[in-house]
Amino acid sequence: MESATTPNPSPEPSADHRPVFILVNNDRVGPFADHEVTGAQIKQKAGLALDGELSRITGHGLEIVKNDETLRIHENEKFRYIGPTPGS
Repeated sequence: MESATTPNPSPEPSADHRPVFILVNNDRVGPFADHEVTGAQIKQKAGLALDGELSRITGHGLEIVKNDETLRIHENEKFRYIGPTPGS
């Protein structure tokens, strides 16, 4: 007698493989497929000028993020951008 096999459901993506959205000046930015990104990648995804200043908002204040700096981002993490914006 043949047994019917049911296909295994595809596993849920782990937290490290789910797309991540962050907040830049309270605007939702993303999705980021990779949780490790540079400051420049965040600015580009947000449509912001590379010569502006991006800061990560922490419990201790603001930490400036350089364009070439790689950081690990988390869902709904908050950033602040000061500088030229499109159309300004």
